[in-house]
Amino acid sequence: QESGQLSHALMAESREARSVVRECANHPLAVKSVGRWLNLKHATAGVVSSVEEIHAEVIKSMDKILKGGDHTGTDMMYEVLSMSLSPAINGEPTNIIKFCLAAFIIVFCDREYISDFALTEPTPIIPMDMAELLFETLLEMNESSLLQKGSLFYAQKKEAAVLIPEALSALGVLKVITYSDAEDEEENPEDEQKFLQVMHFIHHEYGEYLAKEEAALEDLTKDAERKWNRALV
Repeated sequence: QESGQLSHALMAESREARSVVRECANHPLAVKSVGRWLNLKHATAGVVSSVEEIHAEVIKSMDKILKGGDHTGTDMMYEVLSMSLSPAINGEPTNIIKFCLAAFIIVFCDREYISDFALTEPTPIIPMDMAELLFETLLEMNESSLLQKGSLFYAQKKEAAVLIPEALSALGVLKVITYSDAEDEEENPEDEQKFLQVMHFIHHEYGEYLAKEEAALEDLTKDAERKWNRALV
């Protein structure tokens, strides 16, 4: 059902889809994440090609985990997230979505700076406009690295700060929460307030990992906490 637009009947009859589930060792969050990823790919590819493509990528990831020796559900999730958050452009993986997730976690979700009284939810609920402002500022600061010609969102630089939360939401990493101040039953979009929240603790941990240990982001995350927090000042 997490595959969204793909019909349940099609998924049930697809050997590739069933094989993806097996490769994920029936790990619920991994299967859910792959389903979200499949749904996003389906928006830009054919049904069969997207399932087969993800199947190949999941098998490649599982092989990588198994060759590494010790492996856990967390290892599997990190690998699935690494693939789904770094879509390839011209055959090369991109880092912009990973970078923005890392910044979101470090700036808004560091428990060291959030009191227990303020944290009434398992993870903080952040106003959408604040997240978009952070992304917009950081992308401007790192435009030469993240928005060079041929990179993801290059053709939509101005919209990137809005599209990235949508991508993270579509992949099931962030949840969009909508509140309305309207008192009548007719909803007016202008009365709506949108917020973002990390979906699962493993997504939070992965964001921290990206900021502190991901080699592909090393040049972008030097002195990250100071630079990223100053981006909102």
